[in-house]
Amino acid sequence: MMKTFSVLLALCACVSLGRRHSRRRHLTPTGDEESEALHHGAFVVFANRTIYLVDPDSAVAFDRIEVDVEKWGDPAASGISDEQMGVIPAQYEDKPGELWTYEFHDHFEIMTKLPLGERPVHTYWVDYLHEWWVHPDGDGHFDILSPDDIEKLDFENLKAYAANPSHGKLVWDEEWAPIGFATTTEDPGIHELDLQKREYIKFHNLSQPIDDSGVGCEGTHAIAHYANNEVILIECSRPSDARSIWEFDFERRQPIQRFNFSGPIYPVPQYENSPWGYHSSLALVGDKNNDRVHILRKDNASADTEVISIEVPGGPGKTSFINTVDDPDAPADWLAFVALESNRSDSGVAVLDLGRILEGDLTYDVIKVGPGNKYRPIERGGDRWIATPVADEETGSYSGLAIIDALTREFRIVPNINDTSRLIWMADWSHYAEENEIHELHEYIEELEHRIEQLERTVGSIGNTPSGGERRSLRKLKSRRA
Repeated sequence: MMKTFSVLLALCACVSLGRRHSRRRHLTPTGDEESEALHHGAFVVFANRTIYLVDPDSAVAFDRIEVDVEKWGDPAASGISDEQMGVIPAQYEDKPGELWTYEFHDHFEIMTKLPLGERPVHTYWVDYLHEWWVHPDGDGHFDILSPDDIEKLDFENLKAYAANPSHGKLVWDEEWAPIGFATTTEDPGIHELDLQKREYIKFHNLSQPIDDSGVGCEGTHAIAHYANNEVILIECSRPSDARSIWEFDFERRQPIQRFNFSGPIYPVPQYENSPWGYHSSLALVGDKNNDRVHILRKDNASADTEVISIEVPGGPGKTSFINTVDDPDAPADWLAFVALESNRSDSGVAVLDLGRILEGDLTYDVIKVGPGNKYRPIERGGDRWIATPVADEETGSYSGLAIIDALTREFRIVPNINDTSRLIWMADWSHYAEENEIHELHEYIEELEHRIEQLERTVGSIGNTPSGGERRSLRKLKSRRA
């Protein structure tokens, strides 16, 4: 009996200590609770010759860095929470591009500048490979950088085009590993790549019509996928007068069907408190050419695709998502914030409640922050904020940044943020590292209390009396509750 008590006591301590170090806090507001620790971070605004840092809590640009770059590509953070590193391509008129690496903790710091090819635009953090992939359009290839060594590119010149290099994008999924697919606007199909070996595999030609329209695909642009089935969504940007979205079966490597609309494609999140979380069977398309937002729902590769179309005047384009509950587990738990490109004074951001839309309510709200223009960026910040630039009504150039509180739909304008090109949110994890530790300690104490109660019941039920050493160990465990 004495041996049984000793084993149980040891098990309690081991399990509790293990849980202390393995559990992480899921930082999300609960009810009306607001924790400033949730909001620590900044929007980094990449503009013409200037980088601004904007605090969303105060709606103030607290820092600015002058640089020699007029045009930027897409920034991409590393996804490593305790490092907060990122990259962004810089474009120049008179020389090839560069890939800038940066770091943000309590300040923003440019780390390195690496040579790239011509006109680099899209950049991706490929999470399962722990790498950044960047596409210089003028050369039509991918360059690769590892955060473990930011002094030089890890790999260069992975070709991803057929005849002529052009603008392109990339899609991947860890379940497909090592496969990825790239688009190019000058090629009538998509390019299959081995992301681990960094090798070109083959070209999938989509030039032949697959429906009664008689229109094939002459060039590809946006690309995404439904995550709970193996169907890829491809935007055919050419011919320009018959743009479309195609579904492509990953397993069979064949097109499935064509939709007579186009635009940027966004998989709708489902489970994770992250705009890059596990996706659902839904995808959102911002169809600015027809002033509509389309929601596509597909349960599996052989199922029919349901298309829900909402008329949204104002040129709906880029989109960010914010969850409406603490632990979202369905597409209905998300709001879509869609940037409107219209230059009218009543332009801004359309807010679509996906839960309501899936129930048949095709209404939406507009937060009228002010005019936009082509390719208006929009970015989620933390669990609460949305940022998008606002244009001057007379010049049409961006002159301010709207900070939207996603909970209240109220907004403030940060003035003198000029010529915004790209936005990214950088969380300052150091601000709430201590709070995370406190939270873990509370969980540890709760677990100890539970185990102590179990031990006390066990001791009583087996009728043994612990030894003096075991009594001292039990008193130590109890004292941790004080």
